[in-house]
Amino acid sequence: MDLKSILSAAKKDSITIFIFRGANEIKKIYLRSFALKLLGFTTIFLLLCFMVLIISTIYLGKSNESLKQRVASLELAASRIKIAQETKKTEREKALKETTKKSIPFKPSSETQKIPISEFTSDSLDIVDLSIIPDDTTPLIRISFLLNNTRRDRIISGYVTILGFSKDFDTSLYSSYPATIKLNDDYNPANYRYGERFSINRFRSIEATLANFSQDRKIRFIVITAYSMIGELILRKITEL
Repeated sequence: MDLKSILSAAKKDSITIFIFRGANEIKKIYLRSFALKLLGFTTIFLLLCFMVLIISTIYLGKSNESLKQRVASLELAASRIKIAQETKKTEREKALKETTKKSIPFKPSSETQKIPISEFTSDSLDIVDLSIIPDDTTPLIRISFLLNNTRRDRIISGYVTILGFSKDFDTSLYSSYPATIKLNDDYNPANYRYGERFSINRFRSIEATLANFSQDRKIRFIVITAYSMIGELILRKITEL
C-alpha cells in the first residue's frame, strides 16, 4: 500500500490509525476530533480528581494530627487540675490534723473548784480552731470553731450545744446556744434536739454568741457538747476563760 492510497483513505476532521502486518493493511481506526477533545477533557478531569484526592488526604492527615494534639493538651490540663485539687485537699487535711495535734486538753487551774462534769473525747469527732472572744462593748461572748470528722469514712450526724457557766457551775444561772436549751440537774439538756443540727462528711464551721451574766458572776467556763441523733454523748470539751 503506497502513500497516496493511505492519504486517500484518511477522513477529514479525524485522525486515522492504520494497523499493518508486514506490507498488508489489517485495520483502520478513525478518531474524530470530538472524541479526542472528550478524551482530553476526561483525562484532565481525572488528573484534577487525583490531585484533589492527594491534597485532601494530606489535609485530613494534618487535621487529625492537630486534633490529637488538642486532645492531648486537654487531657494534660485536666490531669494538672486533678493533681492540684488533690494536693489542695491533702494540704487542708494535713492542716486540720496539725491543728488537732496542737489542741490542749482542758486542765482546770488550781484555784478552780472541782468541776461537776468532765470532758468526753471521741475517736470520730474533734473540735479545732476554737476561738472565744469576749465583746468589750456588749455583754456577749463570741465563739467559733470547726467540728471536725476525724474518721472521714462515714458521715457523722447529731446535735451540738454550747453552754456558759459561772465558776460555781450553777444550773439555774447559765447561758446557752441555741438559747432555747433547758438543763437538767446533771448538766445535760432536757431535750438535746434543741441543739444545732449537724451532718459532717469532713468538717463544719460553728459560730455562736453567749450572753454574759452580771458583772460579779461572769461566764467562767464554756462547755461544748455533741450528741448523736439518738441522744448519745459523742464529745464534750470544757474551756476555762
